[in-house]
Amino acid sequence: MVYMGSKNKIVSSIIPIINNYIKENNIKTFVDPFCGGANVADKIECNEIICSDLSPTLIALHKQAQDDFSLIPEDGSRDYWDNAYKEYKRLRKTNWVNPKIPLYEIGAIEWYSSYARGGFPRGYAKTTPKRNYFKEVRQNHYLQSQSENYKKIKFSCCDYREIEIEPNSLIYLDPPYKNTKPYGICSNFNYEEFYNWIKEKAITNPIFISEQNEIDGFDLVWSKDGVLRSMSKDNYVSACEKLYFIDKR
Repeated sequence: MVYMGSKNKIVSSIIPIINNYIKENNIKTFVDPFCGGANVADKIECNEIICSDLSPTLIALHKQAQDDFSLIPEDGSRDYWDNAYKEYKRLRKTNWVNPKIPLYEIGAIEWYSSYARGGFPRGYAKTTPKRNYFKEVRQNHYLQSQSENYKKIKFSCCDYREIEIEPNSLIYLDPPYKNTKPYGICSNFNYEEFYNWIKEKAITNPIFISEQNEIDGFDLVWSKDGVLRSMSKDNYVSACEKLYFIDKR
């Protein structure tokens, strides 16, 4: 699914590295705690694929796509976006209890029809005579939902620290990058806690992590300069995408 911060532009480079490691080390379980649009997980060749994200609407949308994609709305108007955003804000205050609109429908308008697929805070991506962003992303998600790998993913909505990860499972991490504008439901990410968690998990699990900044104690296994990232409607920056690896077993 087209998604803010997705790895679509580099996935053809990093997937072979990850899949080769899985094959050569007989890994049985792949875990992605920051799955977003699942654009890495849906290409992983592993017996079990576990994905999670903090966004209840995003996970509900993924699960609905797996269960019955035909129930996902076929178009998104501005009125639909406004109503869904209003309900989204209400639900965030009530811990997502008793939604008046199904969470997957809120997720559809939130992730298909917001600017740069960055969620409600990014604003409504207006349909033009030449482009209907909602339909474009919906079609992209539909095609993704037909892949066998996508169908086998086990999705859950939780914090990365809450996932039960068996020893020797391969963990792939694509956290919010430092010094970039947050999007979606994650607005205050604690990097110190995150890297402490990684060091603890690396004792029992091999870990790949995508980042732009140097990470002490990690091996750089791949990098690419000149990857464009959208910061706002008219602001794109060129970044160096990097893939690191750590394994202290």
